[in-house]
Amino acid sequence: MKKWFLAAAAAFMITGCQADNNGDTAYDNDLGMRNVSDTDSYNFADKTTQKLIPNQDTDQFGYVRLQKNENDSTQQGVIGAIDRDAVADMITRMAVNLPNVNEAATLVTDDKVLIGYQTDAEGRFETADQVKKTALSVIPRYYHVYVSDDDTVISDIERFQNLTTRTNNIDSYLQSTIQKMKQSPQGEKVSDGENPNGVMDGETDEGKMTEDSNTMQ
Repeated sequence: MKKWFLAAAAAFMITGCQADNNGDTAYDNDLGMRNVSDTDSYNFADKTTQKLIPNQDTDQFGYVRLQKNENDSTQQGVIGAIDRDAVADMITRMAVNLPNVNEAATLVTDDKVLIGYQTDAEGRFETADQVKKTALSVIPRYYHVYVSDDDTVISDIERFQNLTTRTNNIDSYLQSTIQKMKQSPQGEKVSDGENPNGVMDGETDEGKMTEDSNTMQ
């Protein structure tokens, strides 16, 4: 299984992903619930080489939602340097290519990834672990990842698509959704010193150190 994820991550970094130009609903707004077939949304600097330039607004969240289309390969095209929209797109495409995952939505903030997905798998824990690992294979190591197969979570995280890191009380809104997501299976621990979401021992979901850990220091 680990080899599969390493291979998948390598394949996406090399070949990238581009949506089929047919059948996708168009979205385009401040934060990036983008039409996945609209390459202009990713700010291609050179349409000949298809090289990406990073999103210039580093406060923006990235959001992508996809449904599985068995007649469409979601592993086509090219991705270069990535911003949050591109990361969300990559994670979502990898997730919907997993067995038994029919739909997925991914929100990428400055230090968190939230993935809601729809599955018909009986092994919820194993599926949660696989979905989580799609994100862990492409994001910076300090990110925390939260997943949920709750039918309402996709709509919950969709609400954040028009918000940014500067939105008033955004941390509180995110934490409320995260606590709901954590009621679903989160898969295996990321490592011996981290919980299933990648939160280190003595750290909170918000990335702060607990009082006990500060006292020990």
